Amino acid sequence: MTTVIKAVGSVFTNTGLGNISPFIRGGLIGAYRFSDDDYLKDLSGSGNHLTAIGSPTVRDGYAVGDGANGFNTGIAETLNMTLLVVYRRKVGDTSGGFGAGNYLDNPPKGLSVFQHGAGAELQSQVCSKAAGASSNAKTPLPNTPITEGNFALHAISLDATGNQVISGTPSTGLVTIQFTADSLTNRILGDVTTNPFKIIATSDIRALWYAEMHVAEVLIYNRALSYAEITEQYKKSKKHLSKAGINI
Repeated sequence: MTTVIKAVGSVFTNTGLGNISPFIRGGLIGAYRFSDDDYLKDLSGSGNHLTAIGSPTVRDGYAVGDGANGFNTGIAETLNMTLLVVYRRKVGDTSGGFGAGNYLDNPPKGLSVFQHGAGAELQSQVCSKAAGASSNAKTPLPNTPITEGNFALHAISLDATGNQVISGTPSTGLVTIQFTADSLTNRILGDVTTNPFKIIATSDIRALWYAEMHVAEVLIYNRALSYAEITEQYKKSKKHLSKAGINI
């Protein structure tokens, strides 16, 4: 005979077990996994649940949409933050598509990860401001080559205090960009857009972003993650997503 004891509402702790959290927790304000049944729920515990924009769909562990169909996180930009997105573009589609971000083109504000054009590369951009300048400037980050049709975890870690950005994907190598002529800290409150972070869908008014995009996971932090922390989260995400047949 087997006896099952269910302790409702109880929390058991044991410091000898170590940390089994699926996320790097410090500063996590939005966590979304489309392989979960309740994929609109913010898994960070911050209450930033997703709302649908248009008519996105979810299948095989990932969300499917385009520039007009995706999700709104309701999370606004801060000076220091990290965006981690597991995504890909539909094979054969050469138009532009967002993984996630809050970028606006005119005037340039926000940051985003995306794919655009015929090349199989992940692209990203942030905004910086030269000392004495009246407005932000769009600042493209180095492209990350990938195999077309493969998912990848794409990172932007924005450290305004250290005036640097870490970007790329841990599977092929992250890069650190140190800003000199332009500054991330020169941005003033009005330059940090309140436009919320969106997944696949975008508020950018240019008719460029209508590729079919697939997004499996989005994590948003209100601080800059280090190289080591991004790599650690990549390993956690890789392990979890492999159960849904998504390899990064």
